[in-house]
Amino acid sequence: PVTNYHHINMRFKSTNSGTGQLSVYDAGGKLVARKYVQIKSGINIVPIEVNQLSNGTYYLNLFNASGEKLFVGKKFIKQ
Repeated sequence: PVTNYHHINMRFKSTNSGTGQLSVYDAGGKLVARKYVQIKSGINIVPIEVNQLSNGTYYLNLFNASGEKLFVGKKFIKQ
């Protein structure tokens, strides 16, 4: 998705509950933000602040506390 807002909502499904680590990488692969989130079993919606990011392409990774990937390389564009 393309965004020019202050935040985006990441929606995903999980079979387990617990803590997850959400990481944001720029197009060059540099880690630009990290956030720990509470994950519940079922559908989750996590708001991600993007107002501090420069315009460009970014990728989101989310891993649960066991290191299992919930999604990797989810792309968004900040304008």
